[in-house]
Amino acid sequence: MISFIFPPHLQAGLAAGTSEIVKTGAGPLIGVARDKATGRFLGHAIGVTGNQAASQVLGNVASQMAQTSLLGMNPMAGFTGVISVAQNHHIVHQNKHIIGQLAHVTRSLGVLQTTMGFIGVGTVANVALGAVSLWQIFKLRQDVEKLGIKIDQGFLDLTSLIQDQGQAIQEQLDRVAEDIKFEQHRMELVKAYGQFSGAIELVKTGLYCDDESIRNADLANARSMLREALSIYRNPNILDDVKAPGYLRRVECAWLIEYEIARSYSLQNQLGSSCQSLLSLAEHIREDGVEVINRCETEADLDFVGPELLHIYDNDLAFLDVEHNQLDWVRSLPPEDKEQLQSLEISNPPASDRELSGEELSQLPAIAQYEDFKQKSHPLALCDQIRLMMKPQLRVDCIDYISGRAQQEGHRTLIPQYLKEASPFAIANLYHYFTLRDNSGDEDIEEIPSQPVAS
Repeated sequence: MISFIFPPHLQAGLAAGTSEIVKTGAGPLIGVARDKATGRFLGHAIGVTGNQAASQVLGNVASQMAQTSLLGMNPMAGFTGVISVAQNHHIVHQNKHIIGQLAHVTRSLGVLQTTMGFIGVGTVANVALGAVSLWQIFKLRQDVEKLGIKIDQGFLDLTSLIQDQGQAIQEQLDRVAEDIKFEQHRMELVKAYGQFSGAIELVKTGLYCDDESIRNADLANARSMLREALSIYRNPNILDDVKAPGYLRRVECAWLIEYEIARSYSLQNQLGSSCQSLLSLAEHIREDGVEVINRCETEADLDFVGPELLHIYDNDLAFLDVEHNQLDWVRSLPPEDKEQLQSLEISNPPASDRELSGEELSQLPAIAQYEDFKQKSHPLALCDQIRLMMKPQLRVDCIDYISGRAQQEGHRTLIPQYLKEASPFAIANLYHYFTLRDNSGDEDIEEIPSQPVAS
């Protein structure tokens, strides 16, 4: 469940019941507070948090973490950017949400791409994968920001950042460094990062332009460079024959670039194009997430990608939905409400109080959630659970199969009417239960398949 963080004075009004958070006609919250009595907009949220239910399970530590997007997405940056553009184009660069997000997303891409240099192309030992797992990504990004480390051609010096982690780690770095196939990939990734970083700098420059035609030209040229970078990350030559961990890192970089393409449209006040780009990105994340699971060949692969996909589902996909709803809502406003929105003061995001320790980062809700699911599910069922989360359309065939088999065995309560309300966890485990019974003579049933079980 998504929650918004408002400035103290707005939060006080919400707590007192004198104001409320605006909703779309369909029901989702927008992240704007308005006075209950007058209906006037009072201000916007300064932050957004993701999976609160999982946070409550972990207590105070998880609550302090404020659920961060793995890809550096920030819906409030997009929303306040729209307000800034509507108010006065030539002061958009003063919006700290936007400028901060551009820097953050650049660091995110550098860190994600750097870990490709550790994962490589083929199979990686479990102990080595742990050095660049979900919580390590957040730690690396935090270290880069704190130390001001320069990302040279899209790759950090991993040797210094993950030192003292054992011989297996160093051996993996050496192995990838000597891999001719990855070196070919690396050359393409360097080219892609160059296009991306050049585009981001052009966006920053464009935001300072007083002349709207020049600014729009810069943003259009930046978008062209982003598309060129995206085409490299999506090139089959660096995706084919890559195992699940490496494939996940590559498509994460592609998602991040697609997000910036969508953001470039909103900075030009082309909200329809931005909305469509966000919808396409969400669909790509879901499709790629299923493909990542399809490429899992070992439990080590699943243990690496599983928590990350759960985190992306609960946070990044949820944030995309928030941003799409916000932009679509702005498009639908009557002129008088748009004028109210344009009159709002832009509130800057809160400064981070402190860094999070490695121990705190290792308690990300998605990690605990994955471990809980793992204890209660067979790896095959866990694969299907993530597939069903990413691609709900798969539920139809699963439910038909489960209800049919249940009736054969006299389980009269397992009918489609009830199964439609069941969680992906329940559907996947029931599906696995019956397929195990149907395939009890199959000696290979305990292996993680490279193709979907639920399809």
